[in-house]
Amino acid sequence: MYNLLFWISAQAILLWALGELSRDYRNKKAYKLVFLPSALFEGLLRLTACCFSSLRVKSVDFFEDDWPFAEEGTTQIPVLGPVAFLLMWLGGFYICFMLMATSIDSFSVHATTLPHVDPVVISTGVVKVDARAYLAGVDAFLAETDWGSPWVWFLIYWTVGCFPYFGLAFRHVRCGFLVVVLLAVVTFAANHFGVRAGFLSKGWFMTYWVLPEHFRVYSLFVTLLGWTVCAHIVGRLLRRLFALWGQRTAAHLEDDREARKFAHSHSV
Repeated sequence: MYNLLFWISAQAILLWALGELSRDYRNKKAYKLVFLPSALFEGLLRLTACCFSSLRVKSVDFFEDDWPFAEEGTTQIPVLGPVAFLLMWLGGFYICFMLMATSIDSFSVHATTLPHVDPVVISTGVVKVDARAYLAGVDAFLAETDWGSPWVWFLIYWTVGCFPYFGLAFRHVRCGFLVVVLLAVVTFAANHFGVRAGFLSKGWFMTYWVLPEHFRVYSLFVTLLGWTVCAHIVGRLLRRLFALWGQRTAAHLEDDREARKFAHSHSV
């Protein structure tokens, strides 16, 4: 349970970082057209989550440049409204990814497993991360996936296109942090007092989430998210380097121009 909460927190941090990295272009009309299925899916899912969480919708305009397809506004239910919106918004995205990934036979979804990280053990000063098994799972995923299947490429295209739209703003991170803290407190208190019934019981939770088949799909989801964040960081660095190179080239050209003017004036 704590391992899953740790990776959900890591996922929230990655989505926040991706939201900051893609803020300049994810609402551009060109990006919407290139990733049209992703843009339509996220906009419709956002509208649905707003309706069921009592959030007002500020605007709906798909073809407006530098403007999201749909934007949520204020809520009639403080605290619980934004939390419900976040759960339905992100949860709907992951459920759709899970259903699509598990329905494609040529897509190896059961090869990757995130390293087990226990925050309780970390608090004692001991950190054990089995990165070798995780990297072996990534290699198995790359080897076992049929990269000749068009459905595999469509799933990756759709998922990578969706990630920037699901980038978290600070208000979303605050709601997500509240959800994680509440889950951790409730789970720890239930375990402390010996509560083993309902959704807090270990058997129920493992049956629907923590079993290797389900956690491996989530591991692949987080892995693709991490690769997308790394690609955006590399792209941002390359763009910064090209901008610096362009500025330096322009400065050199300006210096050469001034030097030629100076030489020409003295020759005359």
